[in-house]
Amino acid sequence: MKTYIKIFLTILVPVALTSSCKKYLNVVPDDVATLESAFSNANETQAYLGGCYVTLQFMSDVRANAGFATSGEIIFPYPLQDQGILGGQGGDAAFQILRGTQNSANPILNFWDGYNSGQNLWRAIRRCNTFLDNIHIPVDVPQYNKDRWSAEAKFLKAYYHYWLIRMYGPIPLVDKSLPVDAPISDLQLKQQTVDSCFSYVVGLLDQVIPVLPAVIQNSVAEAGRITSTIALAVKAEVLATQASPLFNGNPDYAAMKNKEGKSLFPAAYDPGKWQKALDATKAALDAATSAGATLYPLRLTGNIVHLSDSTRQLLAIQGAFTDSWNQEQIWTIIPQFCFQYMAMPRVTADAASNVFAVYSDFSVPLGESEVFSPNHGVPITEDKSWDRPGRCQLQNGDSAHF
Repeated sequence: MKTYIKIFLTILVPVALTSSCKKYLNVVPDDVATLESAFSNANETQAYLGGCYVTLQFMSDVRANAGFATSGEIIFPYPLQDQGILGGQGGDAAFQILRGTQNSANPILNFWDGYNSGQNLWRAIRRCNTFLDNIHIPVDVPQYNKDRWSAEAKFLKAYYHYWLIRMYGPIPLVDKSLPVDAPISDLQLKQQTVDSCFSYVVGLLDQVIPVLPAVIQNSVAEAGRITSTIALAVKAEVLATQASPLFNGNPDYAAMKNKEGKSLFPAAYDPGKWQKALDATKAALDAATSAGATLYPLRLTGNIVHLSDSTRQLLAIQGAFTDSWNQEQIWTIIPQFCFQYMAMPRVTADAASNVFAVYSDFSVPLGESEVFSPNHGVPITEDKSWDRPGRCQLQNGDSAHF
């Protein structure tokens, strides 16, 4: 009898567990986010549009900008390899390129896959496409907002494609979101010619320019949102990049072809591309002027009475970059981090004692400072009035030297 009971219990327990699993584990929990819930109303839809902007926010980090971090115009002194991960905890991987550590197996500033201070721009493009596919769903969003938000998503999609083109040249164009269960053959998109890639970006910008507002009316709630003035400025930059020697008849890329044998880069130089860039630049300047943009006006406070013209010009150029949201800035993105403190010297006792208040990490190399002539418009090595042998000598400051 005991044996029968054991056998009965051995059979009963798995059956009971199986029955329980069928009864309870297939129930979908409440409040699970779905794609439909992401576009259920105006607030959720606008929040999803904010997600399309997120990658742009990270791209505003100057340390992830190859033109800044790898230019040799700045010194970053930290021994990054000692901080535990490639690039350090602060995302400073790009500075390793200057140290000669770039490699194909694990590239720095990888904007294709999103590693080593790079962002996954394909993921960002998919967000934009998903937004455009579902913007019609919310019933409480007026049509004019649907049109404007769609234009913003199209701009962002164009800009992310443009960033990829600058870094990788001919790329696939992802105009629609593919299903997550699409066969691999559908996901294997072909490289397009570089001129086709630029035309695609310009085409998207041309679509959104008539829809977007020229200026932001509610700066408190919408500062940093895309305007037609911004789109026109980016269009001018895109066309100037296409016309540049890098992409316009560059002989170094003449042999690059796709699997069908089609050239991916134009073989011949086309001067007409510069005319298109010039026309676009003129349109962008006119739009910026109409929107109220002007050169940065230097505003002095305090008891400053006398100021030389050269110092005034220097402060005006400096202020155009450091004075947030001024009228010379066409497109200002709220930075993820503030880097001005990283370029400030520790000139006070408090700054010297608190390394987290003033990092003082960014420094201009001496060789870079010697590229420019102070005021004669020639290379500094050709400036006969410049005392090169005595350039590193200490000098007391006075009214003429400060």
